[in-house]
Amino acid sequence: MSFKNNVRKIPTLGVILIAVGLLLLADQMGLLQLSFWNFVMGFMVLFGATLVVRSFSGGDRNKVFWGTALFLLGLYFILESMDMLTDRYPVLLPAIFLILGFSFLMMYIYNVRDWHLLIPTIFFTGIGLLIIADSTELFNLYSIEYYLFNFWPVLLIVFGIGLIVKARRRKRRNENPVTDKKQAADVVT
Repeated sequence: MSFKNNVRKIPTLGVILIAVGLLLLADQMGLLQLSFWNFVMGFMVLFGATLVVRSFSGGDRNKVFWGTALFLLGLYFILESMDMLTDRYPVLLPAIFLILGFSFLMMYIYNVRDWHLLIPTIFFTGIGLLIIADSTELFNLYSIEYYLFNFWPVLLIVFGIGLIVKARRRKRRNENPVTDKKQAADVVT
């Protein structure tokens, strides 16, 4: 039996009961202080992870994005409630940008032919990292702000070129379907 079929047969209620049991056990052992908020965030982490795993085992790409976003956002709030994130720097805004960047990255990993998803990945991850670098005073954001505000149309140009290249490749594949099938048959034999 394949991995995809095994994952689909796992009952969601069973996974939820295991997660609730683990959270309650961690609370009993003093590893974390279980509050309603932590419980909800733990459920969000679990639900997001379940969406990602089920999507990779035969679901759709949108579940990968939202599953990753829910997982990372829930994880962020759990770490914040456990005082594992410092309050010295504002971290919510860059965390949201990083979560969006990683969510697009997971969509790209789901189907690497959708390379155009790397553009929002780089964009959101880059903005999150720039905000963190500015707040930690690694460099002055205002000097980079000039280039970002003046040259952001370059992103549109790159994205447009990517769409044109992808459409031309798709058109070429559609024009030569017999050749592609013949090449695939030659590779198999």
